[in-house]
Amino acid sequence: MLSSYNVDPIGQLKIQNVRSLSTIGKIYDCSWSSNSQNFITLASGVMYCYDPLKTDYLWKINCFSSKTITCSYGTKGRLVACGGIECSVNIFNIESSSIPNNKNKIKNLFRKKKKKNFGSNFNFTEHQGWISSCLFIDETSLASSSGDTTCHIIDIEKQKSKNHFVGHEQDVVCVEYNSKKPNNLISGSSDGSARLWDIRTNSAVHTFLYENEVDDISFFPDGNAFASINSNVGSMYDLRTNKLINQYRVDDVTITPNIAFSSSGRILFISNADNNIICFDTLTTKKISSFTNHTENISTLRLSPNGYALLSVGWDSKVNVWA
Repeated sequence: MLSSYNVDPIGQLKIQNVRSLSTIGKIYDCSWSSNSQNFITLASGVMYCYDPLKTDYLWKINCFSSKTITCSYGTKGRLVACGGIECSVNIFNIESSSIPNNKNKIKNLFRKKKKKNFGSNFNFTEHQGWISSCLFIDETSLASSSGDTTCHIIDIEKQKSKNHFVGHEQDVVCVEYNSKKPNNLISGSSDGSARLWDIRTNSAVHTFLYENEVDDISFFPDGNAFASINSNVGSMYDLRTNKLINQYRVDDVTITPNIAFSSSGRILFISNADNNIICFDTLTTKKISSFTNHTENISTLRLSPNGYALLSVGWDSKVNVWA
């Protein structure tokens, strides 16, 4: 493992809570815009959009169900998507609707005449189980994972699936796209495996096995490795050799552990049962520091695309921006 090599240690990190917001109900997911200027959160069936430098939300979308648990912001900021227990993925075109601001007034942000409420432009219903994760690949494609043991890549323009990935034996709980290697998609499942898929053939090119279910997955910034969290162990694998690089142990596992890499890949963030975010040195596997502003389970960690901020949301209705 890499931890056996001599490398210069990282000093104590000075990570600060630069913004703390509250909403109504448990927050299940969040997603950054591609320019890092906005992010969306999902709580009690409502998607809220925020500017990280401001307190009030910019707009909100009432989803079709209060049991919606995952969301994603489109790569060009034109689309947003959500899904959950209702077994469908809803995709909204923000530009086709008027946006109610925090004072409940209708603010027309675009030239065309708009309706007062958001309407679903496309409702994908080919999954036969709950939607655990959705992720925009680009503005025309969206990846989704489901309790039906499969993943799809949805063609938004044609409004149907263009890739179907079958192979897991239990619920698929997370999916991640490799932007550096665009033919790769990886999924984690309750069956104790992560599968690396080739989008060109819809087949798994390698299966990584674990003792417990895989709760979250994140690709290394250069696309040549990935990290996963299962139970209280974070693992990083090299995709060129399919070998384990390092492991990172958390003292107590949370209900839904989450992981995220820093922009350089030197730091791996993992949430634990004490509602802390633990910072690990990916080379030495040592814990560098920890921080928190949550009192209940942290449901999602997301690094901004520009690498300057880490977003955490939780069941305590809190949204925290760290830098």
